[in-house]
Amino acid sequence: MSDALSNVEVLYELPLIDSQPSVEGANNAIVYEANLDTNFEDKTAYITGISKYIEEAVLHANLSLLLEQGYQHAMTLYTWRCCSRAIPTVKSPEQPNRIEIYEKTVEALQPEVAKLMAIMHFSMNAVDTFCNQVRRLCHHEKRKEFVSEAYLLTLGEFINMFAVLDELKNMKSSVKNDYSAYRR
Repeated sequence: MSDALSNVEVLYELPLIDSQPSVEGANNAIVYEANLDTNFEDKTAYITGISKYIEEAVLHANLSLLLEQGYQHAMTLYTWRCCSRAIPTVKSPEQPNRIEIYEKTVEALQPEVAKLMAIMHFSMNAVDTFCNQVRRLCHHEKRKEFVSEAYLLTLGEFINMFAVLDELKNMKSSVKNDYSAYRR
């Protein structure tokens, strides 16, 4: 048996002279890289498909965009530092420069309050969008249809984002202090 195997191995080393030219060109390497995180930007490619899947892809893309904005606002809240402590307060109502102090306080806190207002408007918009999606899922006709797992996971991420934003808002007393100083 070993002689037979050695004879076969010798055949591999035997040069075969072929006078025929090679008609095949050199093979080019094909490199394919799958990118599954397209944020549903390719949804228009499925225009000939079933419209409910296109609708779900559009909804999923919009929800993903809202999630990204929510986590940006969470970073803003997480890194919030109190500005109102550095601002001088009015000692008495008869203080001659109290109007100037109030104006400078409003001027200093205006950018920070604008961030808080953006977070408030975002949260109202996100809650409204989330409620509309849950209402759409709870409709008696929709309960019979298939709902994708990715869509349900995105709604779950929304609940997590709401919890994170709410906890950051409650945890940071500097947010409340800055806003109350601005209102005064």
